[in-house]
Amino acid sequence: MARQGEQFATNLWAPRYWLTWLVVGVFRLAILLPYAWQLAMGRGIGSLAFRLFKRQRCIAATNLQLCFPAMDATERERRVRECFASVGMMFFEMPLAWWGSEKKLRDLVQVEGLEHLQRSLDDGRGVILFTAHFATLEISARLANLQRPISVSYRVDRNPVFNRLAFLGRSRHYQEVTSRDDVRALIRGLRSGGVLWFAPDENFPRDNRVIADFMGVPAATNPATARFARLGGAQVVPYAALRKTDGSGYRLVFLPPLERFPSGDSEVDAKRINDALSALVSEAPEQYLWIQKRFLHGAEGQLDTYDHC
Repeated sequence: MARQGEQFATNLWAPRYWLTWLVVGVFRLAILLPYAWQLAMGRGIGSLAFRLFKRQRCIAATNLQLCFPAMDATERERRVRECFASVGMMFFEMPLAWWGSEKKLRDLVQVEGLEHLQRSLDDGRGVILFTAHFATLEISARLANLQRPISVSYRVDRNPVFNRLAFLGRSRHYQEVTSRDDVRALIRGLRSGGVLWFAPDENFPRDNRVIADFMGVPAATNPATARFARLGGAQVVPYAALRKTDGSGYRLVFLPPLERFPSGDSEVDAKRINDALSALVSEAPEQYLWIQKRFLHGAEGQLDTYDHC
């Protein structure tokens, strides 16, 4: 059962949204193509975006320079290109997650460590299934849902057409689709033994942020994971969907739950979350969304991290 969490009162057929509908329609039809073709087309889109979006290219390069200071300029540019290629593939994976058949997706996934999630569920507690902002973020939820029913939280997108389609696409598959601002609903689901999909690794500029290293760099961190775990009596299981290097599908990797979490110390808990996310990113750094301003409000003296972009 899905929770709408908001009203979609905007006239979605207004002329200013026609281009969005056209783009979504093209990608919706693309899921009928062979998976290898989708990846190849995604790489093409990513290559074009690398040339067109100079600012995002600069942001990605800045993030990589911060997280991998020993990396030389040539290698850094190669990684930025790979990041854009990964983002291009993401545009085909989102409609695949919303409208792709269960059979097609099961044929694409190799599951590792599912026993960690199952063991947590067998304890009768809810589970926060948390991951990093990979380009595979949307399809990672659908692939996880094929293993065990999950609920997802969402943030309202600025484009109302995309927001509506994302909500409807997710509502087809998940137990609950709840705004991340509806804390009561999220906690209620965890207390009832549910599984909540959560991605906390975005720059968090609010007053209650915690500064903790992410990939070795101080980052403004959302303390909600520890808060939800405490209020919901839930275990916290890191996981990710990583594209296989041969292009044949995904490795869906579940790691052991964090032990003795939360600790009650917000800084310690934030560091443990970021360490777990960093370990996932290290598995496939080219698939992480380096184009996001992850360190915008990381710490004093880092507020101008991206001013040159």
